[in-house]
Amino acid sequence: MAIASVREGIGVGRGLLEAVREAAVAAACWRLWLVTTNNNVRALELYQRWGVNLVALRRDAIVEARSLKPSIPERAKNEIPIQHELELELRLDN
Repeated sequence: MAIASVREGIGVGRGLLEAVREAAVAAACWRLWLVTTNNNVRALELYQRWGVNLVALRRDAIVEARSLKPSIPERAKNEIPIQHELELELRLDN
């Protein structure tokens, strides 16, 4: 899933995360899991404020993915090189 917001910082992402958490708890899930790239700074800030923890780094995963999908850019709009995958989770069984 991706969010392409016209106005950032008004709570759309947080609202979606809360809705997903509610649905997961109702379905008796024990964790939420997501993967993003190292350049996704705004989302990483949101995820950490929301209580999500970094559980794995797949070094150069995006570099390798370019062999299958060459359209993945080398750098993000914020000029950060897009190289790694970050795996995050939120435990729901606490």
